[in-house]
Amino acid sequence: LILPSRPCRIETYTCPVCSVTISRKENIKKHIEYVHEGKKPFSCPVCSSAFSRKSHLQKHIESVHEGKKPFTCPMCSATFSRKGTLKTHIDSIHEGKKPFSCPVCSATFSRKHHLETHIDCIHEGKKPFSCSVCSTTFSRKRILKRQIDTIHEVKPPYTCPLFSASYSR
Repeated sequence: LILPSRPCRIETYTCPVCSVTISRKENIKKHIEYVHEGKKPFSCPVCSSAFSRKSHLQKHIESVHEGKKPFTCPMCSATFSRKGTLKTHIDSIHEGKKPFSCPVCSATFSRKHHLETHIDCIHEGKKPFSCSVCSTTFSRKRILKRQIDTIHEVKPPYTCPLFSASYSR
């Protein structure tokens, strides 16, 4: 007995906010909660970082708190917790690829996040990091940390091994 062939029809559902299509009706609600409402119901028991998916929390614990980095660069032996991060590393560091270009000054970046940070800090003058001691604001977290460590001497960067004296510069 041969049955007539007919195309398999998979029903899809469309998000009313961004028009992405999803194959299961129950996942539309989750999509809206996680993507558009920013809900992150899975919290890390170690550092309180929050995630929209349980699998993301597990990856976080493995890479950040357990130090698991199973992906090794074949060119320089750098290790990574995610395969995608290894690929980005190879593309940008070893192959010089920088696919994200600033529309204002044409600076190029290997990651979209780096481009967004560049636009925010350089072209829009945003300085989201504020010093709790003097209220000076900074565009980057590492510059704020340097301010606290050296200027306010909360944690001097150099300790003399002979006299146990600490110096900020």
